[in-house]
Amino acid sequence: MRLALRLREWRRRRSHATISRDQLLPSWLGLGDLGFDVLVWLLFLVPPSALLGFVAWRWLG
Repeated sequence: MRLALRLREWRRRRSHATISRDQLLPSWLGLGDLGFDVLVWLLFLVPPSALLGFVAWRWLG
């Protein structure tokens, strides 16, 4: 019984601790609603050095 209550409490806390896309994606990247999805696809298609170059360009530009 106590284990079931602990599990229920843990699940409740975990559901409230979700991370939104706004927290994951910095606003200075200047990407819209689809920006997060595009960024995920870019991680698979583009080498990391090119991504770092893009981020530096957006940040400095």
